[in-house]
Amino acid sequence: MIKLLAAAIAAAAVLATIAPTFADTSSTPYDGKPTALGAVCTPLMTCDESAATNVTVAGIKGYQTHKVAAVPGRYFYLVVDPKFKDGVVPHVLVTLTYFDQGPDTIDVVYDSNDQSVTGPNGPGSWKPLGTIVFTGTKTWRKIQFEAKDALFSQRLNGNDLRLQWGDVDATIGDCFVKAAP
Repeated sequence: MIKLLAAAIAAAAVLATIAPTFADTSSTPYDGKPTALGAVCTPLMTCDESAATNVTVAGIKGYQTHKVAAVPGRYFYLVVDPKFKDGVVPHVLVTLTYFDQGPDTIDVVYDSNDQSVTGPNGPGSWKPLGTIVFTGTKTWRKIQFEAKDALFSQRLNGNDLRLQWGDVDATIGDCFVKAAP
């Protein structure tokens, strides 16, 4: 029991060293107007792990995710604008929009240059960026995360960002990336 507790404390200490830095940990309403949010990311609509279709909900365009039979959970991949590729702009703000149909959470991971993160595609790949918490407002929301070590070299199954969550379909809106001030 003591060894198990010691292992859990050690794991927590490691996770604390790679904890993401949040620019904003709470979501705000999104009116569908991307004014000053940044360059739009390109979604991967279909692959072995994810599927999505174009939808319009409450007058705003988004992507309805669908279950892929062979994969537990849901995934949604995004590729950033080329001007942010390969660590050219490492300090960025990532703004995600979503329809808050909750309750659920979505974890966001990204391709970073953080050498302390051991990822399957090299150091820094699959680093946690933050979590979206659905509250069931049935409105469009946006949330912004800050990454100080973005690499965006498409090491997440050929993509730069991945949203991952359980077995509930979600409506994801646009994702924006811009240089941090």
